[in-house]
Amino acid sequence: MKNKIDAHLLLRGDSIKVLKKITNKYFDSIDLIYIDPPFGTNKSYFLYSEKIENNYITINKNLAYEDYWSEPKFESFIRKIIQYRKILLSEKGFIAFQCDSNFNYLVRSILNKTFGKENFRGEILINVEARDLDTDILADEGKLKQSHNVLFIYS
Repeated sequence: MKNKIDAHLLLRGDSIKVLKKITNKYFDSIDLIYIDPPFGTNKSYFLYSEKIENNYITINKNLAYEDYWSEPKFESFIRKIIQYRKILLSEKGFIAFQCDSNFNYLVRSILNKTFGKENFRGEILINVEARDLDTDILADEGKLKQSHNVLFIYS
């Protein structure tokens, strides 16, 4: 290992900002990078909190994030985060990139171009929660419900 780093480092925050700050310290030294970006679901996600006061419950709904992406914006974002992470990987390192069917074709293409097809190590299918999959296979707009996510592995 070129740089002595803390084992099991977990970083949270704006992906690009965090990566810019750590690039010099962790260049070519990380053995496993897991990426779980927004999926381009075209939905808004909320956090809910409860407050109980004088026997009344107040439920607050706060916007956590919006997951609306055009294909060009999503592609640009993914290229940036993959490029920053690639320079952090050690020689024996792996990158695991989770996505769903919204942009998996685009992610796989970017990973192939960045790491090379010869460095593709496989894909793992991850079952999503069984959201009524047994009773109704059609989601909104006549599309099939999402039954799994994909984890692409590259070295």
